[in-house]
Amino acid sequence: MLSRLALLLLCGAVLAAGQTPRPGAEELFRRGQELAGRHRYAEAILAFEQALRLQPDQPNVLFALGSAAFQYDDHPRAAEVYQRLLTLDPGHVSAHHNLAAVYVAMERFDQAQAELAEAVRRDPTYVLAHDRLGQLHFRKGEYELAAAAYQRALDLDSTRADTWYHLGETRQKLLQDGTALAAYRRCLDLDSTFAPAAAGLGAALCRQKRYAEAIPPLERALRLDPLLTRAFFNLGNAYLREGQREKGQQALETAARLEKQDTRIDELQYGLLSYPEKAELYFDLGLLYGQRGELGKARIKYEQAIARDSTLAPAFLNLGNLYLRTRHPDQALVLLSRAVQLDSTYALAWGSLGHAYMMRQQYPAAQAAYQKALDLGADTPNLEEAAQAAARLARGEAP
Repeated sequence: MLSRLALLLLCGAVLAAGQTPRPGAEELFRRGQELAGRHRYAEAILAFEQALRLQPDQPNVLFALGSAAFQYDDHPRAAEVYQRLLTLDPGHVSAHHNLAAVYVAMERFDQAQAELAEAVRRDPTYVLAHDRLGQLHFRKGEYELAAAAYQRALDLDSTRADTWYHLGETRQKLLQDGTALAAYRRCLDLDSTFAPAAAGLGAALCRQKRYAEAIPPLERALRLDPLLTRAFFNLGNAYLREGQREKGQQALETAARLEKQDTRIDELQYGLLSYPEKAELYFDLGLLYGQRGELGKARIKYEQAIARDSTLAPAFLNLGNLYLRTRHPDQALVLLSRAVQLDSTYALAWGSLGHAYMMRQQYPAAQAAYQKALDLGADTPNLEEAAQAAARLARGEAP
């Protein structure tokens, strides 16, 4: 299913290029790596799968495919690929670690723990496995075990900023605020842009009622990541405690709005565990991520919705609009054209199609698409002006 969307996005370029020699497995592997590096996971998966058809059971390709599938939130596919790799190479500790991460995402915690235990057995110095084991214990509420696992990871490599952060979170759960503060500060010493650590530092200071000291790291965290619900909540309370009532209320209102979104995202993600083929769940996640400005995540969810229901016109529209926002009119044109093919009365899609043609400087086509949107009753702001500008450009006049 994943390959259908990749083929859809690529078909225009392939047809324009004409007949080309079939790429070899190594070239496809490199292409997949390049696409994955640009977070174009659907296309990367397609490239890796094509490479494996030419040269089956290549460990490096299987590992890359598993990683791309995991990043694409296709957990069953990722699990199957890593299992296949481990059948070929049982000593591949990174595959054991990554398979554990997949199992955690699928809430199969016992299997995750078994994979991590095997990774550590085979390589006791494998830092990532100790860190991941700490995350697993933390999710299960086993905070003492989590702290011990993080400490083992840091004994092996004390420069891991994210492990210091995880240790801080665990110490805070254990009500050990002093050591939590030290862990957060160590994390920020190593990476001053680590927003969750700044948020954690502020939270620990709030717990100690040091509200004035908590405000700067909380503000810093939200400058780095404006989607940290807990940071807004703690900052709102700190503002109120320091007499800044208006700012405190605004921060708490933002926290409440984000918490609703977080809860809804969790509900939808949980629903996917039971209904992984339900396109509407992916579409709704795309909407939420788009509202939050998380465009990369929104794009992936719309792609996954389309992969499961190729007739879902709103998903084609929203995905096309994302490509317009990121200045990729060629990809947008393919998707928006599909939206109006599926629903010729879709006024919003015709308007967006006009924008795609305008970006490609195809002014007569843009004018026609805008007019179609207007005829269908679209009330998009400035659509009439856009149609008039397209008409002038089509006549060779200044816009």
